[in-house]
Amino acid sequence: MNVHSPETRDQRRERLSKLRRPIPNYDRPGEVIGGGFIVIERTAETNRLRPAAWPFELDSYAAALKSVDRLKAIHPDREFCIFGDVEKARV
Repeated sequence: MNVHSPETRDQRRERLSKLRRPIPNYDRPGEVIGGGFIVIERTAETNRLRPAAWPFELDSYAAALKSVDRLKAIHPDREFCIFGDVEKARV
């Protein structure tokens, strides 16, 4: 049983829009937009992938490995996975 009053679609949209992070409109040093590789953390508690809201894109597998090494030095108890573009499709 829902004890809260139901919110309208517009109320829900407005509430959720406040939670969303804005899209970064600046170049982050070392990032290659459309580079094809990202590094994502796998959580120890649930073993689920936990991507960032705006993942940092890298241009090569070697650059992604370097990023993992940097992150492992900061967070040695965490697991990181590298994901790469396999194919691009436009619809």
